[in-house]
Parts: sequence; C-alpha cells; structure tokens
Amino acid sequence: MSADKIIEKILEKANEDVALIEQETAEKVQSSVAAIERRTELTLNALKNKEKADVEEVHRRSQLMTRLDSRKNILAVKRKVIDEVFDKARTALDTLDESRYEALVTKIVVNGSETGTEKLQVPEKDMKRYRDGLLNKLNAALKEAGKIGELTLDETPASFNSGVMLIGEMSDVNGSFDVLIDDAREKYEREVAEMLFEVEV
Repeated sequence: MSADKIIEKILEKANEDVALIEQETAEKVQSSVAAIERRTELTLNALKNKEKADVEEVHRRSQLMTRLDSRKNILAVKRKVIDEVFDKARTALDTLDESRYEALVTKIVVNGSETGTEKLQVPEKDMKRYRDGLLNKLNAALKEAGKIGELTLDETPASFNSGVMLIGEMSDVNGSFDVLIDDAREKYEREVAEMLFEVEV
C-alpha cells in the first residue's frame, strides 16, 4: 500500500472520528440543553406557583385586615352610641325636677345610712334646697325606716356635680349621680347594647 493510500485512509478514519465526536457532542449538547430547559421550566413554574400563593396570601391578609378594621370601626361607633346613652342619663339625673330629685336622694340616704347620724355633703348649688326643708324630710324618712333621724349638713360643698355623700364615723357612702351612672353602666351596659343593636357587643 502506497504512502498516499495510507495517508488517505488515516484522513478518512480521522474524518469519521471527528464526525462521530461531533455527533456525540451535538447529542450531549442537545441533552444538556433539554435538561436545562426542563430545570428552567420547573423553576419558573415553582416561582409562578410561589408568586401566586404569595399574591393569594397578601389578598387574604388584606381582606382580613379590612374586616378587622371594619369590625373595629363598627365597635367604635357602637361604643360611642352607648356612651351617649349613659351621658344622656347623667344629664337627665342632673336636671330632675324637685319631687323626683327628692325621691332619689331619699332612697340613696335611707339605703346608705348606717346610723342615721351621718353628715351629708352636697354640691354648692344644692345647699339651699337642703336648708329649706330637704334635710328635715330626709331625717323624717330615716325615722320611718327605724333609724335615728339626725343627719346634719356639712358646710364644705361636695366636689361632684349632683347627688349626695354620706359621711359616717366608720365609712362614707358616695351617692353622687356620677357614681350611680357608673354603677348602672357596669351592671346594664350589655343589656343596653342588646336593646340598641339587637346583637351581642
């Protein structure tokens, strides 16, 4: 075999090897590209799903916050209405006519007096009505209830706006109308809310 034929055979074999290598390389590249594309698609899908879940979670939280804010605002309005109800009751007590005022104070004094000899402290604006006969009526009511009717009027005016304070030897009884309203609110606020709104507050 001549040298030319040998060289030709070598080149032919080299070309076949190169073609085979190129084919294998191309197949490997295609396989790698396909794998990368699959991984990329999976990653993108995972990111899309996470993004969708994140958006849904943000939406859910937003709706929850909106509902909470709405409930908070409704409760604030209800609280304001209830405050107004008790404020009106306080104003009504402060402006009772004489007979109803006397009846209420008599009840406070008769129920609150232990000995019938307490000192009464009242607001400056009410001093005159006690001096003009209310004190005597209260003492008479105490005697009717079987107690000593010897109440006296403290010359120092009370710090509250309406009502009466019984100052005793051992303890005092605060019969100010503010205290009466606060006690009533503590006992009946839920009932008032149910009457106003027909639902539990």
